[in-house]
Amino acid sequence: MKQIVKMRLFAQLGLCLAPLLGFLFTPSTASAGVDAVCVNNLCVEFLCCTNPDVVMHLDMINDLQPDLLNFYNDEMEPALKSMADEWVATIMFQGRVLGGFFDAQAHSAAMLSLQKLTAEAMTDYQPSETLCRFGSLSKSLASSDSLGRRTKIGISERAQNRQMMNANMNSAESSAARRETGRAADKQGRLAQYMRTFCNNMDSNAALNVMCDSNPATPAKDTVDSRQFNSDIDYTRTFDIPLTLELNFAGGGTAATRDQQNLFALGDNLYGNNIMLNRPEPALLNVMNKNDAVLAYTDFKTAIAKRSVVENSFASIAALKTPGTNNSTAYMRTIMSQLGMPATDVNRIIGTTNPSYYAQMDVLSRRMYQDPAFYAELMDKPANVLRQQAAMKAINLMQERDIYDSLERSEMLLSTLLEIYTIREQKALFNKTTSNK
Repeated sequence: MKQIVKMRLFAQLGLCLAPLLGFLFTPSTASAGVDAVCVNNLCVEFLCCTNPDVVMHLDMINDLQPDLLNFYNDEMEPALKSMADEWVATIMFQGRVLGGFFDAQAHSAAMLSLQKLTAEAMTDYQPSETLCRFGSLSKSLASSDSLGRRTKIGISERAQNRQMMNANMNSAESSAARRETGRAADKQGRLAQYMRTFCNNMDSNAALNVMCDSNPATPAKDTVDSRQFNSDIDYTRTFDIPLTLELNFAGGGTAATRDQQNLFALGDNLYGNNIMLNRPEPALLNVMNKNDAVLAYTDFKTAIAKRSVVENSFASIAALKTPGTNNSTAYMRTIMSQLGMPATDVNRIIGTTNPSYYAQMDVLSRRMYQDPAFYAELMDKPANVLRQQAAMKAINLMQERDIYDSLERSEMLLSTLLEIYTIREQKALFNKTTSNK
């Protein structure tokens, strides 16, 4: 295109310069008297020819535009359309390939996330055997605690009935000879029980051989059980070491178990060894009679109330050792056997059938952690370790609740003791002021 423009410029320049050169170098022309008009026309034409922009513009309009339009319409436009179609097809194919890669990448990422979540779920939502132990060993706690409350009430009522000389108590029995209702009857009944149940003829260098029913030469009134020897005074063997005591307060006239006999005898020796001397006469307790008998009886009931506060701790501990339900018995025996204990020791510690609340808490809070397998199983999934920590925290909360109940009883004992000292000082001050008068 540039070559064609240059050629046209040179051609126009030649056409403009030819007449001028002929005029200048042809004498005949000058002599012929060529007028100035011709020269001016040549000059104007020359000057016009010396403007290339105008020449190009005119050429483009007059000569080149039709050619370019024809070339574009006939050659360029179809070729560009064909090239655009090829580009569209190529780009669409490449876009489809890239879209396929993007879809595959997104699908792979989604499948990877699902597989990770599935693996985490399979890992985190499979509880370990140790975690199941906490749940299995806790099955009977609520029912055992409820049964223990009934035992607590039974022991407290029995202690009050003894000191109040109610029916069916030793203190109220006066049918035997030389036996009066009250302190004498209570001690005679307790002594008789000691002779046939708790007396060991080998005590005091066999000096008790003459009074104990365990003497082979003396016919025993009841079947003598050597396991009950001195159980009425042996707090450790009778009350402290056993985790479960065979205590039955269901009613129905059932005979007292061996542990009940031992517990009642121990309680009689610990609390209220000397009860009221005798039962007061009904006539003396007439409220219309302003005498010292009524005041003495109210003081007597005050003493029983204070003793009941003290004996409440004894009854509370016994309630914790009351037999519960057997929902956790098999699991507790498994734990104890894994610790290497023989079956006889297991029966002696937790009981034969229904372990108590105290026994279950002992296994949950102490025995489980004596097994090395517990610490080996801590090398488990983090989720299971956290679950075990939550279970241990729950057991800790139950222990803290039991400790809180014990602290409340201690506060009640302290307040009762303070009341006793206050009454003593009050009476001493009252007697001192009375004597001064």
